[in-house]
Amino acid sequence: SSSSSTTASSSSSSNLTADDWPSFTLDTQDSRYQANSTITSSNVGKITQKWLIPTQQEVTSQPVTLAGNVYFADWGGNVYSASISTGKLNWEVNLGSPPTNPPTSTPISSTLALANGMVYVGDGIGETTVFALSQTDGHAIWATKLNTTMDAIYASPTIYKGLLYIGVSSAGDESVTSWDGAVFALDASTGSVLWTFTTGIGSAGGAGVWSTAVIDPSLNSIYFGTGNPFGIGNGSISSTLYSYSIISLDATTGHLNWYRQIPLGSEDDFDFGSTPNLFSVTINSTTYNAVGLGNKNGVYYILDATYGNLLESVQIGTGSDLGGIIGAAGFTY
Repeated sequence: SSSSSTTASSSSSSNLTADDWPSFTLDTQDSRYQANSTITSSNVGKITQKWLIPTQQEVTSQPVTLAGNVYFADWGGNVYSASISTGKLNWEVNLGSPPTNPPTSTPISSTLALANGMVYVGDGIGETTVFALSQTDGHAIWATKLNTTMDAIYASPTIYKGLLYIGVSSAGDESVTSWDGAVFALDASTGSVLWTFTTGIGSAGGAGVWSTAVIDPSLNSIYFGTGNPFGIGNGSISSTLYSYSIISLDATTGHLNWYRQIPLGSEDDFDFGSTPNLFSVTINSTTYNAVGLGNKNGVYYILDATYGNLLESVQIGTGSDLGGIIGAAGFTY
């Protein structure tokens, strides 16, 4: 807007090589800006296909890359590692439950995360298990079944200071008022659950977390959005405490810093399904640490990251139960 300007630091991704993109957000801020990329406006038109890897099912998540290898997952519960330069598979594993043949598995729709020599996987639709696989050969180092009433993981894992953060939500059934959204923090080395923050508090339940959490290291805080309340007749914001909200927690303890609930109406399905962005914004000569988050109602909200005060909101597009702003929403800086 005319009253503000925005900037974002890419320092957290500046140490990556041009081939590295290790998580959905790239860095803790969700800048999605690869400072070392060799792709420019002058050469992007020359991109051609170099290789092709057939998968057993469709791929809807983002591939991630690190140290010359690319990792990705499909809707058959398969995780792959391949050479970036040649496309040759290093390994392929299925996260299904033996001893069935073929193994029973659930679709993986969230993006993998690479850190600590591991591949972190949120599995999946109809399942709520987090895996840590070896980057070298794909064997499971640990697997943790999350204690939740929800039945899906759409959020991608976020790794910060030895912790893994991930949210849970519904695979589609929004009639069960006892299903509660939540964010979990796990020990990234062992898979032990260190704390849980429940978002579906109230008679309606719901308020699933299907966006990916981001972190502001300067405030030691994590940020994420929540979805709608569940249940016909119970779907008002008064019946679920943290529905339709932007939430900040202490990254270490999970204690609530603040939440900002957007009054979107009892019959709306206007989730916060996109991933927040962290940046600084100057409004009327005052500079704020800010968090921005888009909603399915088509509005991008900008809040003070420290206290949760609403600074600005911008109507980007037409709101829709199936559209608006979802996924990897970003901004120009």
